[in-house]
Amino acid sequence: MKTLPFLIVSLIIFSCTRDIEPLKIPVVKLEPGKKIPKEENVDADSLHTVFNWEESFDEDIQDCVLEAVVNKEYIENLRPQAKAALAYAATYVGSDCEWDGEANVDKSNLLCKLTQTLDIGYQCSEQHLDFLRKYFAKDDKNLKRITKDKCYCVPTTATVQRGLNFLKMKQNGDTITIQSEVDFVDLAVKEYYTDNFVLEFLIEGEFIRLLDEK
Repeated sequence: MKTLPFLIVSLIIFSCTRDIEPLKIPVVKLEPGKKIPKEENVDADSLHTVFNWEESFDEDIQDCVLEAVVNKEYIENLRPQAKAALAYAATYVGSDCEWDGEANVDKSNLLCKLTQTLDIGYQCSEQHLDFLRKYFAKDDKNLKRITKDKCYCVPTTATVQRGLNFLKMKQNGDTITIQSEVDFVDLAVKEYYTDNFVLEFLIEGEFIRLLDEK
């Protein structure tokens, strides 16, 4: 059984020294005061970690917690089409999502870390979807999938959910590859599983197209 870091960070604060077997949490352990390492001078073919969960020490509670980390510096330097590829990946999965205050009746105020960092508004908002429609305008097949009813709009605290464990991105010229690991959970029946996905995109001028998903 694989632990759901995105769920644990919201519901559980665990001890640094506690034996947490059989739960296995992939984390980057940081020394006190040490910053998250940056990927510098990385070859264009290398994978960059865009989203993951890391362990940090909370001074207030004097204990370790897991928190979602987004590589803002990397995202800020991407071309708009590459940002659209990330936004597409974020459309169908959670990335540490929570309501901005009380949930609206139409679920229009969900904040997710990845879409928030991309500066495209609330998850599944018209701003989010219009951003995708702009750059996938020439991708007739996948343009049809960019709709509110197909967009994932569920908070991290929900009983049934799916959320990113990590997401990595590779660029090679106009080709973009996104690799992700997604955790699925149904607390009602205590079912958990993890799956891996690969998305391949091609930038075509001002637009982008999804070539393959597996």
